[in-house]
Amino acid sequence: MPSLDFNIKPLEQKEVGEFFFGRRSELDFLLNQITNSHGGKAFAISGRRGAGKSTLINKLINELKDKEENYLIVKVDVPKEFDEFFILKRILRAVCEGATKETKVQESNDLLIDVCVKLKRLDYQTTQVNEVGKEKAVIKAVKGSVKAVIVQLGGDRSVEDSEIEKTIKEIQLLDYDLERVQAALQELLKNLGHVFKGIVIIVDETDKSNYVEAVKTLDNIKPLFWLENCYYIFVGSQEFHEDYLSGIKTGNKTLLDSLFTRIIYPYTHLVKMIW
Repeated sequence: MPSLDFNIKPLEQKEVGEFFFGRRSELDFLLNQITNSHGGKAFAISGRRGAGKSTLINKLINELKDKEENYLIVKVDVPKEFDEFFILKRILRAVCEGATKETKVQESNDLLIDVCVKLKRLDYQTTQVNEVGKEKAVIKAVKGSVKAVIVQLGGDRSVEDSEIEKTIKEIQLLDYDLERVQAALQELLKNLGHVFKGIVIIVDETDKSNYVEAVKTLDNIKPLFWLENCYYIFVGSQEFHEDYLSGIKTGNKTLLDSLFTRIIYPYTHLVKMIW
């Protein structure tokens, strides 16, 4: 019998439509939760490598994009080791970058300026809190970003420099710390919630992290999970599911009970081959 060499990898989005089976119930559950509720929910997709986690995520993204309603969908990866400050900054950046590409944000001066200010504060973050010239540098960068978006839209619309400068001067141009970045993200998500049917934030690669540390980190930022119109999806390790089952068997609540609306466990269907 010839040797078999299986190379399992997640399906790319363009391939998902051609090969997707056995996970329709999990997909329908997520779609129903996102399209027929008011948000404030977080989900974990748990499983071993090759179980179909990424394939399920890609199919979900495709089907949400096909909806008539407008959803803001962002996806971030995390390294093997991360803390709440790191993950919040990465989510804030992803939401800002995703929002600037959306027409409804581009057409709102207030939202566009707010998004660009937050993004440039991330870009200009340094160890020198009161760095001379920082405010001018941020103002110049935000002006450039806002005007670049307006040029792409075409037409004769413009934003006065004074409007941008006023917005920037109303905030303290201090470097982001954990409290400030959390407040900035929460404010932005609330503002964007008025223009999108839902905001879907997918955090991938958490299955590469230490399970206990990852859960503790997520527990520290869980107030953000409860924001209206927001849906968080964390791609986690097999241990998420095992811990969840252990809690059911023993009757003891785990930290997962307060974190996730549901833990989804996709599995790969095996086809029996007869030689």
